Amino acid sequence: MKRLLVALPIVVFTLFAAGGCGGGDDDAAEEGETLTLQAYFDQVDGLVDAYVADNDASFSVLNDSDDVDELKTAFALLPGDLSDFLTALDELATPAEAEAAEADVMSAGEPFLAELEEVNEAAQATESVDAFVETASSAELQELSDAFNATCAPLQQVASDNGVEIELDCPQ
Repeated sequence: MKRLLVALPIVVFTLFAAGGCGGGDDDAAEEGETLTLQAYFDQVDGLVDAYVADNDASFSVLNDSDDVDELKTAFALLPGDLSDFLTALDELATPAEAEAAEADVMSAGEPFLAELEEVNEAAQATESVDAFVETASSAELQELSDAFNATCAPLQQVASDNGVEIELDCPQ
């Protein structure tokens, strides 16, 4: 039985480097130094790739399984994946040009993570697939997910305004 639980951002936004992946030593910042914009977006690309990989397996189960225990196990991984992404993003040596856009990601991500953790706790207490789906399909969680996804466009604008060759595939 296929179901759409909630349109959680399997990816915060999917990044595709237009000119290849990963900056060389020219882009790398020495410890304590701010990253160049290209190096920053290259690192964000790696963080998103890791987040996507972590979420793909969970969403495969969430969309295809009819076993409540499998659903609960898969859903339980999502808060940790999002937390890992936000922590890693927050630890980047963000260039001044990207600080406001990154702050928006964090400002939207933190309440989304809190709600995701709360919904996960409630979902873990469910006994049936129907109860799980109803719990995991929280309208508030969807709203916070949408707000979090909306933070992609300002990051793309920072890249575009500053000549960084990267294309963010932002949710519409």
